[in-house]
Amino acid sequence: MRKIVVKTQRSPRSVIGVDLGGSRIRLAFVGPMGRRTGRVLTVPVTDRALTSVLALLIDSIRRLQGSGPRPSAVGIGIPGFIHRKKVCILRSPNFPGWRNVPIRDLLEPRLNLPVLIENDANAAAFGEAWIGSGRGARSLLYLGLGTGVGGGVVLDGRVWHGREGLAGEIGHITIDPKGPVCGCGNHGCLESYASATAVVRSYAEKAGRPVTGLTARDVALLARGRNQKASAVYRELGRALGIAIADLLNIFDPERIVIGGGVAQAWPLFHSAMMDEIGRRAIRPVRLGERIKRGKLKDEAGMIGAAGLAYHRLGVKDF
Repeated sequence: MRKIVVKTQRSPRSVIGVDLGGSRIRLAFVGPMGRRTGRVLTVPVTDRALTSVLALLIDSIRRLQGSGPRPSAVGIGIPGFIHRKKVCILRSPNFPGWRNVPIRDLLEPRLNLPVLIENDANAAAFGEAWIGSGRGARSLLYLGLGTGVGGGVVLDGRVWHGREGLAGEIGHITIDPKGPVCGCGNHGCLESYASATAVVRSYAEKAGRPVTGLTARDVALLARGRNQKASAVYRELGRALGIAIADLLNIFDPERIVIGGGVAQAWPLFHSAMMDEIGRRAIRPVRLGERIKRGKLKDEAGMIGAAGLAYHRLGVKDF
């Protein structure tokens, strides 16, 4: 297999940042200062088989290339556990059939470009640390509240992966060992309380009936309309987040904790309960308003962060 040689570049024109999800791919050109240039191309994923997704990625990147200059590299954020040395996806919750997939080596010869692969939550964490709500902070913890709860750690401008590449799994902090079953198999993980899936499940339990087709956004609308059951769901979500964040503050003492993802759009519904819980549990709950922030980049965090990490691979150290 032909190897792609990465040349150190001080001023590459742009890279393509890609956010690969289970239902859609979002990608755009991103400049070296983190600014998206041009449109965001959104492509639905209808077949999650590896060959289909690879073909869709290649086609989408080539389509975007047609609307701009040739990129210097491609950065891709992917949900799943990534082996750092082999650069392969060990497994992915969004793509159940994928096991030990050397996705970089499969893409680079077809694209004839350097490709950077990163866990999607790590990419979002880097995006927020680079130009988002964590800009200027030397240490940042990121919580992405989506279908699940992802997490990422950025220290001194670099993603901290840990020994096996599994660092930052904040969604699996235990809130209550007797709590609901999590998708990972454990009971009472943060993900069981603070994800979109958990919001819908909790509301259905409180309503005492099935809620087919309801989404977390629908529950948020109900809560804003003063529906007591929906409001209680978000208060419980806030308390669970507060417990987890107080633990993180006590262990890491980071400069910034950033909360992003789709569920974070309901920030006013859970913020007060979250901050009250942190205030009760954090050893030194000082300047919490400065340290705990809502994500600034919203659904572009992973895409922009993946692009930023691709710049790192190109040897661009100072953005």
